[in-house]
Amino acid sequence: MLVTRWDKPIVFEDDGLRISVGSPEEALTWLSHTPNQTSRSWRHAWKTCVAVQEGRRSPDDAKVAVEQAVSSTRH
Repeated sequence: MLVTRWDKPIVFEDDGLRISVGSPEEALTWLSHTPNQTSRSWRHAWKTCVAVQEGRRSPDDAKVAVEQAVSSTRH
């Protein structure tokens, strides 16, 4: 599987841990371990990252979706 890395990773803190997500594939790993998997932003990020793996969406689309999911988990 080809991994498409973003030029600049998404870096944030979660429960005191510094997390760096640098690709849609890494985002899927992070998303699979987040507690609020029923939120709209989580579902959108998951579907977008899967679509990137299947070649239907761009990696930049996934980055925007993951940034939104990160933002929603911090509130």
